[in-house]
Amino acid sequence: MVPEPASREVRLDSLTIGDDDKGSASFEGVKHDFLLELPENYDGAPLIVMLHGYGNSAETMRTQVAIDEDANARGYAVLYVTGAPDPDDTTSSKGWNSGISDSGNNDVDFLCALVNELCNTFSLDSSRVYVVGFSNGAFMTHRLAVETSGVFAAVVSVAGMMPASIWDARPSECNISVFQITGGQDDVVPQNSNGSARYSQNPAIEDVMDYYVAGNGLSLEQSREVGNNSLLTIYGTPDSNTQVWNLYIPDGVHSWPDERYSGFVVNDLILEFLDTQSGLHATDVSTRVKPPKTEEPTPTPFETVSFGTYEGQPLEWMVLDEDDDKMLVICSEAVCAREFNSERVETTWETSDLREWLNGEFFESAFDEDEQARILTSNVTADANPYYDTEPGNDTEDNVFLLSVVEAEQYFATDDKRICEYNGEACWWWLRSTGFGQQRASMICVDGTIGKSYGYFVDSNFQAVRPVMWISK
Repeated sequence: MVPEPASREVRLDSLTIGDDDKGSASFEGVKHDFLLELPENYDGAPLIVMLHGYGNSAETMRTQVAIDEDANARGYAVLYVTGAPDPDDTTSSKGWNSGISDSGNNDVDFLCALVNELCNTFSLDSSRVYVVGFSNGAFMTHRLAVETSGVFAAVVSVAGMMPASIWDARPSECNISVFQITGGQDDVVPQNSNGSARYSQNPAIEDVMDYYVAGNGLSLEQSREVGNNSLLTIYGTPDSNTQVWNLYIPDGVHSWPDERYSGFVVNDLILEFLDTQSGLHATDVSTRVKPPKTEEPTPTPFETVSFGTYEGQPLEWMVLDEDDDKMLVICSEAVCAREFNSERVETTWETSDLREWLNGEFFESAFDEDEQARILTSNVTADANPYYDTEPGNDTEDNVFLLSVVEAEQYFATDDKRICEYNGEACWWWLRSTGFGQQRASMICVDGTIGKSYGYFVDSNFQAVRPVMWISK
């Protein structure tokens, strides 16, 4: 059954806007915080609504994505909104009711009501309201595209999918522009291209995009390469400015694309797409000259020690911590890429195949007898993931182990210091903490950020391994 479109007549319970950019709104008894960044002249300005991923907030999304500065300069108002815990979610993590489950908050009407109130309060253009989401927030953009005819003029989904319940109830026609950004290595978004859709109850993202193209009556206009071999396909029609953009990043994972590895600035592409909808001046992102970066002081490097040999190569270790007679070290470069566990089952560090390999085959082959004698047996705590209520298992006794999410934040002051290479290229590397679910493990992304939003399925094999151990001096 196709749902009734959300109405512009829904109203908030309350709306509070401070002198700064912070505000809060309540809808059906559920409170949300938000950040509103207005351009210098906001009368009649278009509005971009930003929806964060599961477990995050408006503040973290603004910090991580920071689209508002460029958007404000172009004339857009930008609204970052914090979701709310699902009343049936024991983790109390904040997110959006995208249609994944049968229960949850009425976020469709809430977002419509919030947009209505802010457009009225600040005289923003209610016909030019756009929503951009990441991960769970991107799932929500697909629901809004289907269920809010006339409220949002365009949606942008970064690493998002359409939940099965929304897909099954979709109308045959739609009247909305869509920009989908998908990584070929994203194990959250079902894809025909990598075979993951065969194991998902949710539709393949390729089928979802075909629906938007057909539902809008569009045809192929152009395809172009973007950045490092990513493909942008654009569909349109001469009868309107409605468009569907589809960006495929072959090596992309479930993250906001990073310029250092994708070769393009995703915020520029998003704004270029929205410019086609809003009528604002479009910037040619391929020729835009950026101001030179301010030189930053070179950070003090970690002390390093040489210890052991693996596959014929001497191993170098960074010293993370030390005591009078011992030091905690992590391998400066990853030693291999392999699964956290060979099977996709509920796994903790305690039960993982990677733990067995590190303390067995790796320990025996990388260190001689004298070196093995210097490696201390450590009590490795089962650190819970601070962002999700997943079971961490029990403490273990190990010679070699991995960092936890807590330790990765503790020992590395910045994201840049967490960047690690494998075979001469920046890599993703495993942490021992569980991820979003018991079949996932946390990791560090290629840009050094902690992939705490979801983690990766434990049987993924492209993540690298950085051994950690205490050794006597």
